Amino acid sequence: MAWFESRMHPEDRDGAAGLLAEAIRSQHEHCTRRYRFQRGDGTFAMVEGRAVIAWVNGIAERVIGSIADITVEQQVGEQLAIAPRMEAVGRLAGGVPHDLNNLLTAIRGFASFAMDEQLLQSRARGYRPGPAGRRPRRRADPTAARLLAAPGAAATS
Repeated sequence: MAWFESRMHPEDRDGAAGLLAEAIRSQHEHCTRRYRFQRGDGTFAMVEGRAVIAWVNGIAERVIGSIADITVEQQVGEQLAIAPRMEAVGRLAGGVPHDLNNLLTAIRGFASFAMDEQLLQSRARGYRPGPAGRRPRRRADPTAARLLAAPGAAATS
């Protein structure tokens, strides 16, 4: 038993031993625990240890145990847990260019109305406006187009 405990990760050793001791105190027939166990190459694997306790006249006669390497299963589970969060971030990042484009469209529309109103009033006084009012819009259009073409933005279209 000392060899087995020496292979358990130090941070997991007390918890696993405590679980088995509690199972014996409570006269359970089995117990299961996940912990890190040192492989032959010195690395640690996440394992699931199972113990079956054989009782004879209320005394724990024998404990039979097994361990199964669940490292890959745990890693896949962690990746599956992260996937929805990554998808949400992608949707959010993809939505920003569309929101920006919508705002720019509204700004361009209202600016156009304002320019038309000013133009009508200015022409009455003989003034002809230059292209300055269209310049910011022309500079914003390529920026919005680049954002909309960015990877991830097409995923939400």
